[in-house]
Amino acid sequence: MKSVRLKSEVLTFDIKINSKVIELQREIISAQDKVLSNQREQDLLLAKIQELEKEFTRFKDWNIEKESYVLKEIASGVFAYIEKNYDGSFQSASKLCTNCFEQQAKSIFQYESLGELLMCPRCNSMIAGIKYLNVPRVGYISDNVMHHSIIFYKE
Repeated sequence: MKSVRLKSEVLTFDIKINSKVIELQREIISAQDKVLSNQREQDLLLAKIQELEKEFTRFKDWNIEKESYVLKEIASGVFAYIEKNYDGSFQSASKLCTNCFEQQAKSIFQYESLGELLMCPRCNSMIAGIKYLNVPRVGYISDNVMHHSIIFYKE
């Protein structure tokens, strides 16, 4: 009888041990899941940090770049960004679109319609009928110089 009772106690003890082993395995699996979840979250955070660092670098570079330009009235009521050190006539200057410049992009107005219209190739803003403010007064000024300025922004 002692033998049966001993076997019964061993079996009960064995069941308790197996139960504890299973419980520990569940805890280990749960801990591993948490570790993997934390690693994924850390990877996402590191990717976000890298993205923010790149954005900061672009912002810093843009701030340096924009210091090279100044907003000038190139015609009555018409503004464009011109290089700070430019000292020629506005007519021959590279003129940057103010709309694009404020969005941290440099886009040079292009002459369209036989030079009677300036158009931004990036945002399609248009300036029509320009009478430049600093056209040299010496020499011949063409009759096709416009006398009114109109700005169109396309969205």
